[in-house]
Amino acid sequence: MTTPFIGIDGLACAPGNAQAVGKRDDQQDSFGYSDPADAGFIAHGGMVAIVADGMGGMAHGADASRIAVRTFLDQYALKTRDEPISRALGRALEAADRAVFEFASSVGKERDVGSTLIAATFAQASLRWISVGDSALYIHRDSSLTRLNHPHTLGARLAELVKRGEMSAEDAAIDPDRDALTSYVGAGGISQIDLPAESIPLTSGDIIILCSDGLYRALPEDEIALIVAAATDGQVAADALLANALARDLPRQDNVTVLCIRVAEASR
Repeated sequence: MTTPFIGIDGLACAPGNAQAVGKRDDQQDSFGYSDPADAGFIAHGGMVAIVADGMGGMAHGADASRIAVRTFLDQYALKTRDEPISRALGRALEAADRAVFEFASSVGKERDVGSTLIAATFAQASLRWISVGDSALYIHRDSSLTRLNHPHTLGARLAELVKRGEMSAEDAAIDPDRDALTSYVGAGGISQIDLPAESIPLTSGDIIILCSDGLYRALPEDEIALIVAAATDGQVAADALLANALARDLPRQDNVTVLCIRVAEASR
């Protein structure tokens, strides 16, 4: 199945998505897109794609990610023509953090329930994003795959210590808490946010990938690159990535969510 193209300032985006529970008992990932039919909003706010990976136990983690996605999209939809995209992204993230924090407090799990969040906007023929946690954003261009956002994990902090010569790579690699999040939505104030000041110009042939860690912990980046390079559009790429991740049959396969948006020249 191919996906329809959505016009973005002279370019067209074909979005696709795929999701699986993996070997977990519950799906704690959530995802969403802004309204692709709202051409008026897309003209200044662009199309938004978002992935969130909940934490805090089965039901609570699922609720946290759903609340994060719904609140973020609802708040971003309030963007006016005069509000810069980066400001709207920050405002929507703050609202999502408050909403998840209030939910966690209501169930007596304050500080123990939260979610990652990666949201990308496709507007003015360019890409902007905001992220918290370890869900990933990649761009595939000219046969090369590049991760664009920075993970907020203890492992990332340990890597900095290794880089500065303050810790050995061997000790960093075996730290039992290296996958622990150092920033997440729902804490009642976010300590680390990835929100670059500059956008990335998009070109025909680019493929943008948003995913939870269940994908990139199952597939190495070189394999992800080969899979999306062979795909004809966003939905085909998302389906292929999910199928290959599950085919690894990892003993503790996490939930997998992947969104792929293929960029092409708009038809005249």
